Amino acid sequence: MDVKTNQQLAFCVGWVNGKHYKNPFKKRNPKKIFTILLELVHIDLCGSMKMTLIEGAWFLMIFTNENTKVVWTHFLKSKSKSLATFKEFQAMVETNSRKKIKCIWNDNGNEFISKAFKGNCKAKGIQ
Repeated sequence: MDVKTNQQLAFCVGWVNGKHYKNPFKKRNPKKIFTILLELVHIDLCGSMKMTLIEGAWFLMIFTNENTKVVWTHFLKSKSKSLATFKEFQAMVETNSRKKIKCIWNDNGNEFISKAFKGNCKAKGIQ
């Protein structure tokens, strides 16, 4: 095969971009890592499921502690039970750990925007 050094080679732009070095994800700022138990709790409400879950539940409420990565799962028959479930969860973890939930974080899926839920968080000092 005869290759000339002066010859212009055509490259596929997609191929070239795919071969470029990609920077890794930025490392977390150590100041933002949550080290205190219950400093940040992620909450999410999943559902309505296509099939009923345990005891006829259609929804799944998940709590994750950012510090320990421990996950608690609660099964709900309706979305309207989410506030009562949160209050039960809050009482359980605060009693067992002797710490207070400082901040909750959700996916902004409009599950936790009711006045009652916001009022409960404000009364308990949760951001």
